[in-house]
Amino acid sequence: MGQLTAVEKLEGSAPYTSANLLPISHLGCGVEDMTLRITSNGRYLEFTRSNGETREVQGFNLPYQVLESTVSAKYYPSENQGTLYVRLGKPGLKGGVAQGEHTVHTFTVPGNPSSNVHRVVVHVDQGNDSYRFYPGPATKYDTNFTVVLVGAVLEFRTVFSEPEGNVVKTIHGKQSVQLPTPPGLDQISLNGNDLVVRTKASDAQYNQADAAVPITLA
Repeated sequence: MGQLTAVEKLEGSAPYTSANLLPISHLGCGVEDMTLRITSNGRYLEFTRSNGETREVQGFNLPYQVLESTVSAKYYPSENQGTLYVRLGKPGLKGGVAQGEHTVHTFTVPGNPSSNVHRVVVHVDQGNDSYRFYPGPATKYDTNFTVVLVGAVLEFRTVFSEPEGNVVKTIHGKQSVQLPTPPGLDQISLNGNDLVVRTKASDAQYNQADAAVPITLA
C-alpha cells in the first residue's frame, strides 16, 4: 500500500469535509479477484486479493473515521501492473453546523401558584469541554421555551400568559448565550429540560458497521 495523499472533494458525492487517496499497486489480477472492506467502526481498511489458490490480506489503520458512504474504490489494471485507488472521505459533523436559525429544543416549565419569581431564568454550568444549561425556579404560570441556535449564539425564547384584570397578556422574552464557536448539531444533547453543548467534537461521531466497498473498473 502507498501513502495517503490529499485530494479534492468530488462534486455531487456524499457529504464529507476532505478526502485522501490511498493507492495499492502491482496487484496483477482482475477486479473480480479482490475485495475491500471497512471494519472497526470505520477505522480500519482490509484489502484481500486472490490469485489461484493463494489469498493475500493487507490491512491499513486509518487516521480518521470513514463511512460506507464516504469511501469509493476504482481499479486501473494497466497502471503499474494493476493499481487500486481508494478514496477515503472524512465525514463532517453530524448534521453539520446550523446555517441561519435552527430550533434544537422546546419544553415547558410548569407554573407554581405559590411562586414569587417574575420570570424563569436559564442558568449555565461550564465544564472543561461542555456547557450545561438548565432552567431556574418556575413562575406562577407555565413558561414555554424554544431553544434556537443562531451560529455561535444559543437563544432561549420564552412565552407565558399572565392575567391582568379581565385581560390575559402574552409576554415574550429572550435570553442569549454566546458560545466560543458555532457547534455542530451533534454536539448538542438533551436530558429532560437540561441542554448540554460539547465544545469539542468527538473523533468517532458515527456508528459504522463492517461493510464491503464496491470496486469499479476504470
